[in-house]
Amino acid sequence: MTVIPKRSEGVKRGRGAPRPTGKQVSYSGRVFASGLEARWAILLDLLGINWDYEPCHYQLSTKIWYLPDFYLPELQIWLEVKGKPFFARSDALQKAVYGVAGKEPIPQREYPYGDSKIILFGGEIAIVPDDIVPIHTIVANDGPGKAVTRRVKFSKTDDGMILTPTSEKLLHFDAATVKASDATNEIADHLLAVHRIDGYTPEFIKTAYRAAARVKFTTAGRIDATKIHEEAMLLIQRRAGRPLPSSSWPKNLNRI
Repeated sequence: MTVIPKRSEGVKRGRGAPRPTGKQVSYSGRVFASGLEARWAILLDLLGINWDYEPCHYQLSTKIWYLPDFYLPELQIWLEVKGKPFFARSDALQKAVYGVAGKEPIPQREYPYGDSKIILFGGEIAIVPDDIVPIHTIVANDGPGKAVTRRVKFSKTDDGMILTPTSEKLLHFDAATVKASDATNEIADHLLAVHRIDGYTPEFIKTAYRAAARVKFTTAGRIDATKIHEEAMLLIQRRAGRPLPSSSWPKNLNRI
């Protein structure tokens, strides 16, 4: 008689968390292409903004496909994270303009499932000094075939975090003529720099930027939480861009 071993015999081994390779970084159950993307996920988590990482490729034209870095469901916008040196060698500007103003724009992933009209650009994250407001840049729809940039800031409301405009329309682009080569170093500075204006920033927003800027990563691509211990206690309350019930919070900071 053939004896079939019971599955319970021996040591059970789960697949474990995803393992980063090369320059990848693992955080909150996701493997990010870079530490900068992971820093933005940390910033969003500490701001209480839900996120989805690289949810889908979208076809913008017969030759161009786009995989945005993050979708922010409550804000119904996309977030594109880039380092300045890479931006000028990429087609990120062209894809962003196509994405909000082209003939086949990227959609919202939440009701009412219309065209997404805003892409927020994220560059390096810095600590926020006192009496300073950190400002980022969006590429937004400005009518049929047209896109424009504006400065925005994160603001707290009774309904959650929103993006508040802090400037008038700045640069203008035409989806019919924009090219990959238009992504110059000057455009990279315009879109990716964390601009600053005078004003009051709530302490929890300053804490979020400080933690995202200070976090270190091990040679294995994992988070080293030694310099952000208090903030890490908040990060364990979320997983893959969503809140966790207290019963599921990790007991070990090495698991964030």
